[in-house]
Amino acid sequence: MTWTRLDDSWTDKAQFDDLDFATRWHYLAMIQFCCRNDRNDGSMRHSDAKRASDHPDPPRALAELTRAGLIEIISTGYRIVDIDSHVPPPWVAQKQVRDRDRKRRERAHKAGDHSLCDPERCVFVTPNVTTTVPPNVTPNPGTGRGGSGRATTTGDPPEPISWPTAVPGSPDTFQTTGKRTA
Repeated sequence: MTWTRLDDSWTDKAQFDDLDFATRWHYLAMIQFCCRNDRNDGSMRHSDAKRASDHPDPPRALAELTRAGLIEIISTGYRIVDIDSHVPPPWVAQKQVRDRDRKRRERAHKAGDHSLCDPERCVFVTPNVTTTVPPNVTPNPGTGRGGSGRATTTGDPPEPISWPTAVPGSPDTFQTTGKRTA
C-alpha cells in the first residue's frame, strides 16, 4: 500500500488557482508515483511523468505544473519541488517492515512452522540443545579420543549373562533366569 502525506490545506494552495482539475489530478498522481516507487527525491523520467495519470494532454499538464512552480525540469526528466512534505517519514517504512515480518511469523506459526517463533512467547519452540558437527571431524585430533566410545568387535556375539533373581516368598533363595539384562 502506498503512503502519501497531504496536509489539510493541500487543495487550497495558491499554485492550484490557475490549474484545471485534470492537471491537479496529474500532479497528485506524480506525487503518488514517487511515494509508491520510493523516489524520495521527487525525480522521475519524462515518460513516467507523462504516464502518471489519465490526463488528456500530459505535455500541457507538465508545462502548466512547471509554470506554477510545482515541478521542475531536470536532466533525467522532472522533479517534484515539494516532495519532502509528501513522502512518508522513516518510521512509516520501518513500521511496514516490522508489520510484514510479524505477519510472516504469524502465518508460519498458524501453519505449524515454529522456526520463526520467539521462544519466550511460543510453547512449541524447543531450545536447540545439540550442535551440528560433521561426522568426519574429530573433536580432539591426535589424542585418540575422537571415537564414539563403543568397542567394535567382529567376532561371535557374547554369551547371555544370567543374573540371580529374588523369588517372592523365599527371601534367601534365588532363581536364575536365562535372560540377558545388560
